[in-house]
Amino acid sequence: MGIFWFLITSYFIGAFIFSFIPNSKNKRKYEVIYYAFFAWAVLAARSPRNGVDLVGYCPMFERISTLSLGEALQVQVANYEQGYTFFNNLISLVTTDIHIFLAIVAATTIGLIAYTIYKYSTNIFLSFLIFVSFGLYTMCFSGLRQALAFAITFYSF
Repeated sequence: MGIFWFLITSYFIGAFIFSFIPNSKNKRKYEVIYYAFFAWAVLAARSPRNGVDLVGYCPMFERISTLSLGEALQVQVANYEQGYTFFNNLISLVTTDIHIFLAIVAATTIGLIAYTIYKYSTNIFLSFLIFVSFGLYTMCFSGLRQALAFAITFYSF
């Protein structure tokens, strides 16, 4: 629970600091980068054992990493969507380290959400605070596929 207090506190500190900067397009970019970085850092630094679903996702990532790109598109792996299997396989071309895998998934999820907030929100601080506080963010810790699906759907808005 302490890490969430850290995250919320860092958001309020950021809101305080950004309140002294005049409104501009650059301010919005820096604000989104600031809030997204903290959300990503907490997700990326978590243990692979944090979350019920990660117990299944981590071994599957290692299994999917043994497939070729063509096999990843054709083979049904543990009832996973083929797009998710392909995404895992693409990451495994870069690394097979589970921590880096989680960091890349977190960057993809938070990046899509942050871009959408940047594009449509009139109050970036409040948008990130709502995202972190109302359960959407905590879902990102365990439900990787669901979090990616939410981020893609949110981005497509």
